[in-house]
Amino acid sequence: MASFPLKKWWALQIVSLDPRVGKGPTQLFCRLLEYHNSKTGLCFPGQARLSDDLAVSVRTIRTWTKCLCRCGYVELIPKGGRQGTYAYKLWQPTGRLEFKEAEKSLRGRRKRASAKP
Repeated sequence: MASFPLKKWWALQIVSLDPRVGKGPTQLFCRLLEYHNSKTGLCFPGQARLSDDLAVSVRTIRTWTKCLCRCGYVELIPKGGRQGTYAYKLWQPTGRLEFKEAEKSLRGRRKRASAKP
């Protein structure tokens, strides 16, 4: 992990600020960023590999993946084959403006969520 591009760092910051995403899905997103291929824009780790990397069950990986898909940070792309394998397409901000807009909207959500009695 010699070079970690700025877009990946921005994406990780946005995911970690989002109140809809817990610690587990954030860790999964971070691990997916490590497997991310910048040329194709996809990553191909299996659920078993991810569960070994994060020391959780495969079912937990599926739950965290669904959370990231619901929030729009991960898209599952079917690769075909008999076992129904998927590639992961990760959301990444395209520039500083998109990052700042996303950060503003997430900060607004955090304030509203914490304002509840």
